[in-house]
Amino acid sequence: MRLRPTAKADLREAVEWYRARDADLANRFLNEVYEVLALIERFPNIGGPVYGINQPDVRELPVNSFPYAVIFRREEYRTTVVAIAHARKRPGYWNE
Repeated sequence: MRLRPTAKADLREAVEWYRARDADLANRFLNEVYEVLALIERFPNIGGPVYGINQPDVRELPVNSFPYAVIFRREEYRTTVVAIAHARKRPGYWNE
């Protein structure tokens, strides 16, 4: 599995935001994201279509207990995480 720079930046930004409020919350968020990434790696066909994106190979899986989703693209030999998107961000911002 590969994380695009946009996904890494999304994750870093979210962790910093949570850490500024509560270190334990930041750690819980990070653990939940890691669990989602592990699920995607194990089951690459998991998740659902992304609202407003008409690409069947692009899917999303929500992060449990947080307003985030991992957006990923299934490719022939690997899966690429393109964003870790907050629910209130403009849909498809990562697809530009």
